[in-house]
Amino acid sequence: MNVHSCPQGCQVQYAELNLRVFWRLCQHSEPARSIDSIMLDELQQQAIVTRLNRIEGQVRGIRRMVQEPRLCVEILQQLSAAEAALNRISLAVFKFHVERCVPDGLAKGEPEKSKQLAELVDIFDRFAK
Repeated sequence: MNVHSCPQGCQVQYAELNLRVFWRLCQHSEPARSIDSIMLDELQQQAIVTRLNRIEGQVRGIRRMVQEPRLCVEILQQLSAAEAALNRISLAVFKFHVERCVPDGLAKGEPEKSKQLAELVDIFDRFAK
């Protein structure tokens, strides 16, 4: 059993618990930012975790290939596949952000509008390299 604490000190025991559920169980209000407009929804979370589990298995397989040892070309091929899978997850999160978070911020007006647009430019700058 794990324990999660909010900034005000509430502690909730859980086995598997995402933050949205924690804030419902917490006796204090949600944090200043809106969780629904900032975080992935449960369907997206599940899809991404499924993909990450698959990638985790790929990486374990790559580690075994290195330890066996295997041909460099085979290892590089698997590394490339794992990297491509991670890039697809990044794209899915980015798409969710552009479709859900950015319009929400733009609708709130200034200064949130400027903040969302600056954040979007920053994301492009960091991930386009």
